[in-house]
Amino acid sequence: MLFLGVGAESPSAAQLRDVLHFQNISYSHVQRAFQQAAQVMRHPYYKDRFLEEMALLLAHDVNVSDFYSRALDEFYRRTVVAVDFGEPEVRLGLRQWLLNSTEDHPTPADARLPERPVLLMMSKVHFHGQWMQPFNASMTFDKGLFFHEGSQRMEVPVMTGRFRLPIGYSHDLEARVLELPLQERRLSIFILLPDALEDGLHRLETNLTTDNLRAMLSTLKDETVHVKLPRFRLACSGHLRRVLMAQGLTHVFDPRTAAMTGINADGRVHLSDLLFSASVVMDESGGVPPAPGPGRPSPTDGRRRALTDKYFEVDHPFVFLVWDYYSAMVLLMGRVVHPEPILD
Repeated sequence: MLFLGVGAESPSAAQLRDVLHFQNISYSHVQRAFQQAAQVMRHPYYKDRFLEEMALLLAHDVNVSDFYSRALDEFYRRTVVAVDFGEPEVRLGLRQWLLNSTEDHPTPADARLPERPVLLMMSKVHFHGQWMQPFNASMTFDKGLFFHEGSQRMEVPVMTGRFRLPIGYSHDLEARVLELPLQERRLSIFILLPDALEDGLHRLETNLTTDNLRAMLSTLKDETVHVKLPRFRLACSGHLRRVLMAQGLTHVFDPRTAAMTGINADGRVHLSDLLFSASVVMDESGGVPPAPGPGRPSPTDGRRRALTDKYFEVDHPFVFLVWDYYSAMVLLMGRVVHPEPILD
């Protein structure tokens, strides 16, 4: 949505600011920060771990201002693509671009295009990390239990391992947190596991503010942890128009109120929809147990350390986030209620 902020004017710009929670900070500061983050994300490290594609499509009969084109290129390294939305081949190609993930796994949700779009944003994200300490595939239990919707349970493959990892707890959020670093520790997965099975996820999400999350992460401490984590694939796609409007972002979607003259001086632009596709894969990523080394327990000292070991069993709905240390950004955040197993 930052792309729109470059070309929006009040009241549309003010509404964007409110929905995105940009209080006491200017768009120019946000854009500069995003520019720096985008430079970090161009590092080869992210190529096979975090893939993000974004398309900003505009009806071919609407002119784009030079100002907007330059701003998109400078801050986001993006361009506006002019397309004829009336062409059946174009509509089919766009729909398939959204539905096809970076692997051979189509996302299941409906991704129909609006009938007469003017400005269309399409986003696709795929994450598949490689752990700093990979799980041993031979230790994965194929019939692990995962409880969802209270007492309902399902069988999923569960990865297991014993590692030296940061683990913490938040009394305010009534949830535990575990950090699973990826190779080189540029990226980490944080698993936020609520205490309660029945309504713990709802309470966690309701109270998960920036301050509460920061306080929770401040409790992280390296411990020897027995981890049980479902091996799963999460894939979803859909329309964000209704979601964003429910959060108060209405001006940019209405041709009568959209004030985006920075994009087109004649005021002919409004956002028709924002379509998204996201997929996350969490598997053993390596398949061999880590060798004993500094800070890691060896197989021979289990008895000595057993009394101080921690246990982190992810057997009910949880929240996860992908954190990038180099850009200091949350790249992806989601909830897992009914994990789709990755089967051999």
